[in-house]
Amino acid sequence: MSYTYWFIMSVYITIFAVIALDLLERHELGGALEAAVSNNRRLLYIHIFKLLCEMSVIWLIVAFIGQIFMGWISL
Repeated sequence: MSYTYWFIMSVYITIFAVIALDLLERHELGGALEAAVSNNRRLLYIHIFKLLCEMSVIWLIVAFIGQIFMGWISL
């Protein structure tokens, strides 16, 4: 298996994991999250920004590891 294929697959697996965890969180919180958002609209934007930050950190970690395996970065 080539490193490029591994890198691309790890990105897709990570994105799938983030989406699955977000759906699980939404299911577990249920009406509590919607009640909090309806009382304060800023919480919705904070929640979305938090998710984007989590995804970007995961993306950077996966990209760094992939670049090491592809030889673009040497340690």
